[in-house]
Amino acid sequence: MPDSEREKLERDELIEALSDRLDGMGEEDFDLSALDEYFSALDDEAPLASEFDAVSGEKAFREKYKELFEGDRAAGPALQVLPAKRRPRGWRLAGRIAAVAAAACLCLALVCQGMGIDMLGFLAHWGRGEFTFETSDQPRPDNLRYGPFDTLAEALSANGTTVPMDPTWVPEPGGYFGALKTEVTVSREAQSDLFTADCRDEEGRGYTVEVRRYDSIPATRVDGLGDPEAIQYVVDGRSYFILQLKDELSVRWIHGSMEGSIIGDLDVETAQALVRSITEGSGGGYHAPDPDRTPPMGNDLRSLLEVMDLDPNLAPTWLPEGFTKSELNSGNGWQNVEMIHAVYDDAAHEKRFSVHLEWWEDPAEPVAPVFAREGGGAEEYEHNGVTFRILDDGDGLIVTWTAGRVSGYISGDLTEEEARHIIDSIPQWSPDRPQSEKPGYRPSDIVENHYDSMSDALAAYDLPASLAPDFIPGRFVLEEVTATEMSAWTDITAAYFEGEELFRISVKVFADEETAGSGTTIIIKDDEPVEEYQHNGVTFYIMTNNDRRSVAWKSGVMEGMISGPITTEEAKQIIDSMG
Repeated sequence: MPDSEREKLERDELIEALSDRLDGMGEEDFDLSALDEYFSALDDEAPLASEFDAVSGEKAFREKYKELFEGDRAAGPALQVLPAKRRPRGWRLAGRIAAVAAAACLCLALVCQGMGIDMLGFLAHWGRGEFTFETSDQPRPDNLRYGPFDTLAEALSANGTTVPMDPTWVPEPGGYFGALKTEVTVSREAQSDLFTADCRDEEGRGYTVEVRRYDSIPATRVDGLGDPEAIQYVVDGRSYFILQLKDELSVRWIHGSMEGSIIGDLDVETAQALVRSITEGSGGGYHAPDPDRTPPMGNDLRSLLEVMDLDPNLAPTWLPEGFTKSELNSGNGWQNVEMIHAVYDDAAHEKRFSVHLEWWEDPAEPVAPVFAREGGGAEEYEHNGVTFRILDDGDGLIVTWTAGRVSGYISGDLTEEEARHIIDSIPQWSPDRPQSEKPGYRPSDIVENHYDSMSDALAAYDLPASLAPDFIPGRFVLEEVTATEMSAWTDITAAYFEGEELFRISVKVFADEETAGSGTTIIIKDDEPVEEYQHNGVTFYIMTNNDRRSVAWKSGVMEGMISGPITTEEAKQIIDSMG
């Protein structure tokens, strides 16, 4: 645009012209310097405040959104979880759904009040399998290599990941699918690098392997942990959780700062074969830990247990000479099941073993893991009134035990004498969780209030009644409405069912603008494009995940989600019925 034309434009016209200029730029030809002339013109037309005034900005923000604040509450830790796949059993239903949803998304909004800009906004982007809300584009590390790559192993190796995370075995044609072709992609996502291998035949059948490498060690929800319908399959001291979804099989696991998943047209036997090939097919033998990704989480297993308000006496206090910690994970799953997993390496002698602990808030009997190479002739060994089973897996030893709310295993390159010494070093632990309260997330931090309708719940928190849609497809029956209060937000969720099919509507309200601007919302979707649908000045993002639809929206310090087995037309009807 010539300077003479630009100088004639008013402020709103300049903004529109800038928007058109941005829309005309792609990722490859984006040039910030080309926009300087627009910014200069805008500054001449409507200059920003000359000083950054955080105090007055916060005051203005709180005054504008005062009805959403009940007082200052410290933000809790960011947790990333995967959405529940089907109806839970044995829970206060909607409350647990809301608690999972609240922990599932690390959400944000961009607040510019402190600079004199009256704006609370966000960006949204999506790709294959994922939809993301965020305030700014994630910077791509200069050293991240995007390919092309023929295999997932090549992509991981080129980007500095040396530990085995990808299956090396490829199923032969027949059975569920034909000859598979693999497409590998590398992308920069929210606070992580995502490595994907899509293995499909000509008919589109197959499976997808994803490895997500986080910038730091995340607190992780493990999909399948504690689920009575899931199989915990242990290979080389690593737990894989195999879960049958409606039409697909899912496998999830974590390793240090990485998460892995396999999902697709698989049976349990094929999934287990893929899982075994991750370590067995990576050259066999010992694999040294990645020195650049040693977790900075606690000094040892006992200190992590203390952080999680669990008895540190659950952990052994003796290690064989030469072994040091190389991996330390924590996670949570269904029914308030918490998991702690530690790996110890003796690199000089190429040995490794793992210690896996689970704490079940529900005193029901824990689900026992399945070991890939469990040998016969288990020996029982008594210690502090607990029976430990010692088994030979061919390459080393496996020790398993269950007592009350606790289950665990030790697996790896140990002699029987070393295994007994480790068992003997486990102190007498308390059957109950310690009473002392420590900082951080705990299930006890959650407060649940139950209501007869979503409108009642919204009214109780002085939120607009228009957030509750008037239209709900008639086949769904309301089961429960719960307001779940956490330290950083309140989540109001209405759970409906058609038989076993869950349909839910939720609204999340953040405690303050700092919390609202401190993370990213990630929603799992399929390959279909996202549709943007406008209603009352708010953009609703409609996306599909096989036969389900998800609708996501953000406005101010509020965020909403509609999810279930509905059509796109029904989704729009629901949106339009919101005042």
